Amino acid sequence: MKEFFDGEEGVDELGHALQCATHALRGGAGPELVAAAFLHDVGRAPAVAPAYPSTPHQRAGALWLGPRASKKVAWLVEAHVPAKVFLVGSEPAYFRSLSPASVTSLGYQRVDELELGPWVSHPWWPEALQLRRWDDAAKVPGAVTATVDEVLKELKAI
Repeated sequence: MKEFFDGEEGVDELGHALQCATHALRGGAGPELVAAAFLHDVGRAPAVAPAYPSTPHQRAGALWLGPRASKKVAWLVEAHVPAKVFLVGSEPAYFRSLSPASVTSLGYQRVDELELGPWVSHPWWPEALQLRRWDDAAKVPGAVTATVDEVLKELKAI
């Protein structure tokens, strides 16, 4: 049985994580951005989510990663949802590119303009926007991806 993320997408959690990390690798991202791409939805994992009940997955992931990864990786993981909200508000074509499940989740991922300020002004914000675009593109059934070992090899550079 597949474990689905963000509703009923056509790929499971691992496939989505590998697709996102593969986009980062192909895009020449540094190890921390590759790690964030691979782990951006870790807050939904059965081993993580129960530790943070009633906490949005991006925040749960950042909290869980805090003692396990760099500050940048945790920040990027938490920033991937504010990046989505920002892109919806700033690029009309972006909203039209979202999958139906991503549009549905947007309904409870609202961040008001004042709350976006600290995110948008952060020096890692451009990387969060790129991560978000890779996240959206990482929902293709049957896509060829890097292997888990290839991704982990890249993460050893952190």
